Amino acid sequence: MCRWRCERLGRCLLVDLHSYATRPLPYELHAEEPRPQVCLGHNGDAAGRDAAVLFADRLAEAGYTVGVNTTFHGAIRPEPLDERRYPTLAPLMIEIRKDVYLGHEDADRLTRLLAETAGLWMNRTDRKDPS
Repeated sequence: MCRWRCERLGRCLLVDLHSYATRPLPYELHAEEPRPQVCLGHNGDAAGRDAAVLFADRLAEAGYTVGVNTTFHGAIRPEPLDERRYPTLAPLMIEIRKDVYLGHEDADRLTRLLAETAGLWMNRTDRKDPS
């Protein structure tokens, strides 16, 4: 699916979405780092950084605290889709702190914001024209 989207649509946003606890758990590698409401992770590639910046800006504008590559770092990129061959594949990890959405009406607002931002990223005018 990622390969098809990159080749036919000019780009692909691969989101790995998780939640995390308010307090560090024993398995966390970076437990001492800040625990913002939303953590975004990327691998340093141009497309992933670009996506992280757009998501971070929109989330911050909406009033959320955001960290990039803090608490949780990096994102999953399918091995056969290396950056040199698929530079428009943007792997982005999104970690939402559980207290932000559990039992809160804010969960729907956050869900809409994430979906809208993904759409904005996919429809940017600087993308490659479909073949």
